[in-house]
Amino acid sequence: MSGNNIHLLASYWTISGGIPHTDKEYSPHDFKDRVEAAARAGFKGFGIWHSDLEHVLKRRNLREMKQILDDNGIEHVELEFLTDWFLDGDRKKQSDQRKKMLLEAAKVLRARHVKVGDFFQEKTPMPRMGRSLCGALQRGGRTWHKNRL
Repeated sequence: MSGNNIHLLASYWTISGGIPHTDKEYSPHDFKDRVEAAARAGFKGFGIWHSDLEHVLKRRNLREMKQILDDNGIEHVELEFLTDWFLDGDRKKQSDQRKKMLLEAAKVLRARHVKVGDFFQEKTPMPRMGRSLCGALQRGGRTWHKNRL
């Protein structure tokens, strides 16, 4: 495979300038400027963190974001990060709101990936995590292969 066929993705933390796991996880830099910088550097993919998506959506809508990505030749979009989908109570409710935002963004931005995980190492049986995730994605219009869990 020649170098021209390799598509690199600028992960969110590569290009954002945000500070992980603080109240400043969103980028201080304009979305359009970041996408243009990634494209100039040769990236064909772009990552967006959930708190940055919330921040960008205060000034732009998803269709505008998609147009900026398209205008700069970004072919691959990755959205991050869904946690707590397998819990109950308030954390689950917050996760459900985030899931809704991420899946709507995935649909409009044509994201290939929506990352999920557990930063807090919650004690939850693996089958419950799998069932909860499969159900969440199916309700969001995505399909997940259960044999991967």
